Amino acid sequence: MMLAELVSQNIESVAELDGEADLGRCLAAANRVVWPAVQTGSLRGAGATVAAMTRLGSNMAVAWVGDVRVYRLHDDRLQLLTRDHSLRNDHIDQGLLRPDDPRLKRLPENVIVRALGMAAEVEPGVALAPCAPGDVFVLASDAAYRSLGEPTLASMLREAPADPRLCVLRISEAAKQRGANGQITVVIVCVPGGTAGPQAAVLSAASGDRSW
Repeated sequence: MMLAELVSQNIESVAELDGEADLGRCLAAANRVVWPAVQTGSLRGAGATVAAMTRLGSNMAVAWVGDVRVYRLHDDRLQLLTRDHSLRNDHIDQGLLRPDDPRLKRLPENVIVRALGMAAEVEPGVALAPCAPGDVFVLASDAAYRSLGEPTLASMLREAPADPRLCVLRISEAAKQRGANGQITVVIVCVPGGTAGPQAAVLSAASGDRSW
């Protein structure tokens, strides 16, 4: 069984979520399932970055571990809802470097300090964002957003409400053409007007678990 299946099964087993903290606890619980699985056998040494989002009334709850990002496109502006669990941010949080310190750029931007399977316990990041009619939410792996850049991603997401699946395919193809390195995963959720439920489209352009 792949790590993605272990994580999905654990989240889907939760009948009801009351807030973003509950979603974060789901990911922490998933890690406790993943941790023993990656100690032996074919999954030994593997790990996974993850993000999850679910609509709670007029809000979108978000939880993540690693550098998978969730963005919200609202009123034509792209808003980052997550914060990478990266080596760079870790140095800032510990007071080792200031955000404007030029030495920060010498640290590799794709090195992460948290992931499922990296340690026996993990603290996911959580956030709660407004969910308004016309909003577009996107979950994107680092291979997708790093290769495209946020301006290009925002421009492509403006076409999502018309056809979320086509938008996902176009983002994936554009990332490939720009030399994306690693697994390209894109999830788009469009919030329509009125009482209709959100439309969603998902694509994972490659399979495989991340190793450390």
